[in-house]
Amino acid sequence: MPSVFSIHLAPLAIGLLWLSSWCAAAEDSLRVIDNPGGGRVVYGPVHIAAGNNARIQAGNAHTAEDARSASSQAHMDNIDRFTKSFQNYQIDQTGLQDNNLNARGAVPNTLADSLIRANPDRFQAIPAGNFLMGVDF
Repeated sequence: MPSVFSIHLAPLAIGLLWLSSWCAAAEDSLRVIDNPGGGRVVYGPVHIAAGNNARIQAGNAHTAEDARSASSQAHMDNIDRFTKSFQNYQIDQTGLQDNNLNARGAVPNTLADSLIRANPDRFQAIPAGNFLMGVDF
């Protein structure tokens, strides 16, 4: 018959074996790096997962910022486009496109009207919404 002492030690021995195997596995998954500021840093799977989550959050933040930036840029382009249209109105000019030469520019209203009436297939007035950035404004 086993003694009372050995019955109580068996679970303890099993627990110690499990703990030692778990510690060995945990130690294998840990990494040590030298800290540029001095000392050493130990990190493991939890730190790696946190780093991955931080990269995902940063990527999402960059995507959202890119969308806001694109929206803002489109808004500013629209303002510039209609500012040029108002400028043409103030100095009596019309945005004109020559379809044969694939050329565009602002010309006096009287000249634009004459060219469009003379050859409507070749010359077209450019609406402000169709102004091209870097060409018309």
